[in-house]
Formats: sequence, C-alpha cells, structure tokens
Amino acid sequence: MAMTKKTYYGSGKVYSADYDASTFPKVKDLRKITSEEATAVISFITGVMTEDNQIGYLKDGYEVKVETSNLSDKSDLGEMKVDTITDEKGTSNFKLFNANGETIAKQYPTAKHSKDTESGFEFTFVGGLDSSDETVHVVVFKHDDKKYGDTVVVVIGKNTSGFDAVWKQDSVTPFACSYALEPFYDSGEFLLICDCKAGHVWTEGS
Repeated sequence: MAMTKKTYYGSGKVYSADYDASTFPKVKDLRKITSEEATAVISFITGVMTEDNQIGYLKDGYEVKVETSNLSDKSDLGEMKVDTITDEKGTSNFKLFNANGETIAKQYPTAKHSKDTESGFEFTFVGGLDSSDETVHVVVFKHDDKKYGDTVVVVIGKNTSGFDAVWKQDSVTPFACSYALEPFYDSGEFLLICDCKAGHVWTEGS
C-alpha cells in the first residue's frame, strides 16, 4: 500500500438532506465494493451535494468523532489478556457562519418554521417535545483537493444537542450543530469516508 499524501487540512462545504433508507446505496461486501455499488454510492453523494441542500458556510471546519467503550482485563498471573471494543458511537460536529430561523428549523428537531407570503415575514418557534420532528438527516461534508482528490464524509443522524443563538457587537457567533450518528446498515456502520479520484468533476454542488 502506497503512503498517502492527503492531509486533514482545510475546510469545505456541508450539505444536509432528509434520510430515506430506501434510497441509501446498499453494499453487499463492505471490504470489496463492486463497480456497480461504487457508482451507486457516488450517485447518491452527488444527489445530496446540491445548491438547495447546502445549509450554510462553515466556520472552524468540520469534525466527525468516533468514541469507544473498551474492555481490558487479564488473568491473575498475567497468562492471558483481553482487549476489545464493547461499544462505539459517532458524532458529527460543525458550525455554520450564517444561519436564520429557517436554518434552525431544518437542523433542530423541535423548531418549526413558516412564512407569511403576504407580509414576507418568517416565523420560527422552538420547543415542544410532543411535536418534535424525528426526521433523520444525511449530512455530507466535502473537502476539495484538486491535487490528490476530494475527500467526502457521509453520515446520518439527528441534531439533538441544543444550540446557542448569540448576537455580539464585535464578532459573528456561528450556529453549532452536533449530530448523534445512526447506522446505515443493520451491521452497525455509521461513517463513510470517500477518497475521491483526483480530478473528479462533480455534476452538482461542486
């Protein structure tokens, strides 16, 4: 295996769309993807990365975090030792430089947004667990790399961490989103990192 020259450096663009399990591409053997399956995954990613699905401009980059719970134990005299992962979870964290009430309603489950066409005013109400929107979102982050190929991160989940809306005199306060990740498949996979071919041209949302 050749050593990569890619680095986790620089920001990118973030997109969000409602998740539909029936349209998420299936891969039979996750260690040996077929050309047909790869084409389906690329097509799915391209379909999410549209102008309408770009939810804002990023501030301070994008983070996806995988955390584990571990078991480490050994026999009394040290003849045997067990080290294993007993649980894992993922979160997707990012901040939007620009946001309004509609953005909040799209990203936070208890927020509701509506617009009065006659006055042109828009209204966003936040709160109310009984009316919480349980929609799962697909979140796609794309980091451009013309030399070595773009990197795309795909996750699904819900933003359930709450938020702060702050107006300051001397700086912009980004709108923070933190998604608890959910698995794509019954086998538990919850994170897809796609290292794209150098020079690949996306048909939408490039």
